[in-house]
Amino acid sequence: MALIANANSKVVGVIALAPVTDLQRAEELDLDEGAVADFLGAPAKMRVNLDPIERAALQVKTLLIHGSLDIRVPVQFSRDYVARMASANTQLLELPNLGHFEVIDPSAVIFEQICYELSTWN
Repeated sequence: MALIANANSKVVGVIALAPVTDLQRAEELDLDEGAVADFLGAPAKMRVNLDPIERAALQVKTLLIHGSLDIRVPVQFSRDYVARMASANTQLLELPNLGHFEVIDPSAVIFEQICYELSTWN
């Protein structure tokens, strides 16, 4: 939901780990067996206002971190989002040979690298 943060908020940056950036496509692919409709309380096409890929680029720095082998939320979601936003403020850190949970699990070995990348992100 950080990817739809209000432009008038005090948010100064967004970091999204393996995000679902296209709710309609996620619903079409039935990612996590209906999770999108469950989360939204309605079909994604009825809640376009909440779909990150359908909104304007954020005015704050945005970093998406995604594993290249993610089968839960394919990395193509993040690639497409970054391409669609076409903004210097929006970047993708694609981590090779990692799936979904390695990117979001603080006990995973790769999490130290993620923290390092974040410390250099300015």
